Amino acid sequence: MLLISACTHNQPNNAAGQWLKATADLNCGWGSTYGNVRPGYTGEPAPASVFFEGVTSDYECCLKAMQFETTSWSEGGAALLFQQGLNLYGNSGDYCRVDREKIIYGNLDSSSGRSIKYQDTRCGDNNFYYRHAAGAADAANLHTGGRCVLEGNFTRLALSSGTNLPKGELPEGWELPNHRCPDNPTGFNVGSGCHVTVKFNTINDAEECCKMCKDLSWFSPEFSAAIGDNAELDPTTGLQVNPCVAWQIVSGRCRITRKTYFDHYNSGISVGEAIVGTSDPDWDIKSRGCGDSVERCNYNSFIYYRDLAVAPDGSNASDAAIYRKIVTLNVSAATESLDLNFDVNSLDTRQDRRRELAKNASGDESSPTPASVGNGTNCGRLEVFLSEEALRSVGSDGFMMFDEEKKPQPLCVSECLGSGGSATITCQLLAGGVKSSRRLAAETPGSLVFSFTAVGSGYDQVDFSASTGARVVKMTTSTTTASTSTADQSTTTGSASTTPRVTTTAESGATTAESSGISVTTTTSMKSAATSVTVSGTIGLTVSNASSFVSDPAAKAGIAKSIATLGGVDVAQVSVTLKITGPGRRLLSRQLQMGMQVVEVSYIMTLTIPVSAASASAGTSLGNKISGKISAVSSSELSKAMLDNIKSISGTTYDLTVTMISAPTLAVEAATTTIATTTTNGSVATTTSGTSGLDRATPSARSSWPLWAWLFALLALS
Repeated sequence: MLLISACTHNQPNNAAGQWLKATADLNCGWGSTYGNVRPGYTGEPAPASVFFEGVTSDYECCLKAMQFETTSWSEGGAALLFQQGLNLYGNSGDYCRVDREKIIYGNLDSSSGRSIKYQDTRCGDNNFYYRHAAGAADAANLHTGGRCVLEGNFTRLALSSGTNLPKGELPEGWELPNHRCPDNPTGFNVGSGCHVTVKFNTINDAEECCKMCKDLSWFSPEFSAAIGDNAELDPTTGLQVNPCVAWQIVSGRCRITRKTYFDHYNSGISVGEAIVGTSDPDWDIKSRGCGDSVERCNYNSFIYYRDLAVAPDGSNASDAAIYRKIVTLNVSAATESLDLNFDVNSLDTRQDRRRELAKNASGDESSPTPASVGNGTNCGRLEVFLSEEALRSVGSDGFMMFDEEKKPQPLCVSECLGSGGSATITCQLLAGGVKSSRRLAAETPGSLVFSFTAVGSGYDQVDFSASTGARVVKMTTSTTTASTSTADQSTTTGSASTTPRVTTTAESGATTAESSGISVTTTTSMKSAATSVTVSGTIGLTVSNASSFVSDPAAKAGIAKSIATLGGVDVAQVSVTLKITGPGRRLLSRQLQMGMQVVEVSYIMTLTIPVSAASASAGTSLGNKISGKISAVSSSELSKAMLDNIKSISGTTYDLTVTMISAPTLAVEAATTTIATTTTNGSVATTTSGTSGLDRATPSARSSWPLWAWLFALLALS
């Protein structure tokens, strides 16, 4: 079913299609031979390609391509391109060529490192089919260079055009391994030779680029004859005479700049100063870059540099490299502490996670399969910082970046957990309500940074599942009543010794009276209103025809009924809003490749507890019970309920999958209690009143809730 539906779709030939049609010969032009990945390469010219014979149509060739759909990365991965009618050498016949995922790490010449849709360097006039896939340098703007940055003593250049938009671009360089370095090169401008600047077509990963800059391994005796250059060492110091001092992924490929370049154009100043003030009239590093294009910047890394030549093992070689995923949260002044629960799953690779989102045998989109406990070597820890200490603003849009150079100290930090580990930490934010030098001021809200930190390789290879709960300081107010004369008394009593002092506690509404020097009779009357409980949250869906879906009253009613049934409340107590949000920039699921769009469901349940049972604790108990039901439901169960309810209302069937269920947010507005107290002593009558306040707890625990979904809920609270 999967093979047939994929090969007979009627999607238009655009970015939302499945298999897309183009014109060229897969064996023709730059980037058509995926071998030659390093100097002296002797392997197959097309190592990621498979050829079949006896295939007479595009449809049959498509079926051959789809046979690889669920294969692992180590086996070559899924098919990205196929073409009927030509073999490896361009001969015509009943052939079928299938190029598989590993081609993205091949030598695609000027298309190397980038998305498949940018392979526009081929020639020929036959039809072939392709589908979008990220290139080997995907998300270079999020990668750090891993442990190599520590070992090589590199520093990231703090230039940015905005959120995840690296600014600055190292010079173009001599192209390896496609062209041998020139013999006896002269000059220092861009393109003069490998002694100045180099571009590596087949190095697309930030860490590999960093390693090449640190070691110049292709310039070692093993390869120097093949490329025509070497990394000469100083016989006295053992250091490279002309080391690489800066590296960057640019348009999907690694660029490095050697010391000679900066010595020529910026002699006498540091490399960091030279990069932001380059005197090369033909290449101003700081003003170039990927601009404000999110797609282009996805294939550019930040610039990393160092000021001194170093030995192969730098001074930081023993340190563990880290990769942070951060979120900020504004907390109220009343938040005393946070209870943080999290689980860790350490992965050795993410390359096969795609299969978790592949279609099942029936052709229906399946929910992501929970990943089994990984066998990665990185550990994961949770850290909490004050935003003012940990973040700095970069770029014109005020993008906030974690400031590693400041080395901020966390308010609290967990142990570093291995794969399968879980922990709970309590982070104290107020010390008895008194402001300390590194805690939140009791009278003002504050902003916190949560860092989910992978420790070890410096790469994003740790998944976190997390939940949090807040403890709120119970605020109290004190009121001194005023004394007034009565008709029976000829004098007015208003001194401190005869004035009752009334204290109202916001949580309970209890009133106490103290007096001095007089006999007090107290009469108290209470008038209460019901407690209000609201449970709210968001649910992420993927829907094929999202525009029709969000405007369909039946879809909205069916979802409201599903949520009401899940929470055990009347559907009239549930309000729902739907909006199209679009996919995340790096979400590469098959669902989105097939034209699905992301719809966000926002829901609010509003319940009222009768006066006889009303209290903050009763409201919290009810809210927690409903939240627990929502937290326990699986994505597949909720998907089925929504589909069934929508169909029962209108008969309409949608292609719908629940992809995210946020942890519910609970707000309890305790019963408003008006307390009237009359104190008499024949001469003094005073009346005071107080009302109870708002008790808020957010959000309830959901141990299996993924980090990316938790971040949405945290941001919603800010």
